[in-house]
Order: sequence, then C-alpha cells, then structure tokens
Amino acid sequence: MREIPREIGLLTNLVFQVIDQNRLYGSIPSTIGNLTKLYDFLALWDNQLFGSIPPEMGNLASLSTLSLQRNNLSGKISVSLGNLSDLTTLYIFKNQLSGSIPPEIGNLKSLDDLEIITNNLNGTIPASLGNLSDLTTLYHYKNQLSGSIPLEIGNLKSLVNFELAINILTSSIPASLGNLSKLTILILHENHLSDSIPPHIGNLKSFKTLVLYTNTLTGSIPASLGNLTDLTTYTLWESSLWFHSSTYSKLDKFEKRTFV
Repeated sequence: MREIPREIGLLTNLVFQVIDQNRLYGSIPSTIGNLTKLYDFLALWDNQLFGSIPPEMGNLASLSTLSLQRNNLSGKISVSLGNLSDLTTLYIFKNQLSGSIPPEIGNLKSLDDLEIITNNLNGTIPASLGNLSDLTTLYHYKNQLSGSIPLEIGNLKSLVNFELAINILTSSIPASLGNLSKLTILILHENHLSDSIPPHIGNLKSFKTLVLYTNTLTGSIPASLGNLTDLTTYTLWESSLWFHSSTYSKLDKFEKRTFV
C-alpha cells in the first residue's frame, strides 16, 4: 500500500487526476488544494483512504466531478466544498463521515448528482438543498438523518431519483413533492414518517417506483395514485394505511405488477 505524497501539490499544472482503485492508504494531503487548474475529474474512489476531507479541496473551484466514495473517510463534510461552483457530481458515499450535511452544499448551483449514502451523518437535511435547480439525483439513504423532509425539496424541478431510506426522519411527507414533475423514483422506507400520503403525489405523471414501507403512515391511500399510469412498483406494507374502495378500483390495474 502507498500513500498519496504531499508532493502531489507541486503538480500545479495538472488538469485531470484519476487515482482510483489503487489500494491507496492514509489521508488525503492538504496540498491537493494547490491543484487549482483541475477542471474535470478528481477521482480517489475505492481505496483505503482515511481521515477527514481536507478543507483545502474547496480551492479546486473549476472541478466538475469529485469522487471520494468507497473509502474510510471520517469527520465532517468540509463546508469548503460549497466553494466548488462548477461541480456537477459529488460522490462521497460509503465512508464513515459524521456530523450534519453543511448548508453550503446548497451553493453548488451546477450540481446534477449528489450521493452521500451509507455514512454516519446526522442532523437535519438543510433547506438550502432546494437551491440545486439542476439536480437530477439525490441519494442520502442509510445515514442517521433526522427531522423532516424540507418543503424546499419541492423546488427541484429537474429531480428524477430521490432516496432517503433508512434514516430516522419524522413528520409527514411534504405535499411540495407533488411539484417534482420529472420524478420517477421516490424511496423513503425505514424512517418514522407519519400522517397520510399527500394526494399531490398523484401529479407525478412520470412516476414508476414508490417505496414507503416501515414508517408510521396512516389514513387512506389517495385515489390520485391511480393517475400514475407509468407506476410499476409501490411498497407500502408495515404501515396503518388502508384502501378506500374508490382508491382500490383505480389501483387495480396495477395489481399484477406491484407489491403492496
């Protein structure tokens, strides 16, 4: 195993760096923040890196993709990542990161794909994520996130895939999710979400997958779900939801290709 040498910071003309899957060991040196001409990829994924994300990474203002997934990184997500104004992809999943998601992530207006799954993150989901108007994929599942799903998520009109499963989220599913006209996947299982499914979900004409099992949802399943002509899978078991007769008749056409 080898470490990333501090001398890497001397390569100040470097514009592209991929050193993934190389069994790298040790911490990410702060000198990596000297590589200010990097404009495309910084990929360090699938190694054995540990320690924190150095705040100096916030100097890489022209970076479009930052891939740090599948390591053993710990500590908090550096607020300096909010300086990466050209970033379109941020992968930091499958690490041991803790603390809360910094609100500064909401400054990344060009972000298309944000995946922070399988860490030890806690605290609430910052409302500032609602500023990410280009976001198509938002994966935060398998953490310890708490509180409610921010209403501002309903501002993400480009969102296609949305997963927050296996956290400790509470409160109700916000009706503002009905504004996400491009959404195809909504996965919120294994939380503590309560109240009823908002009928506004029936506005999502592109919807294909709805997974809500193991929550504390109550009330009747809204008949508006019958408007979802592309729906192929819905899983709602381990809840107190019930079918009103009119709802069941609308959903009956999905009976052979869904799971309840």
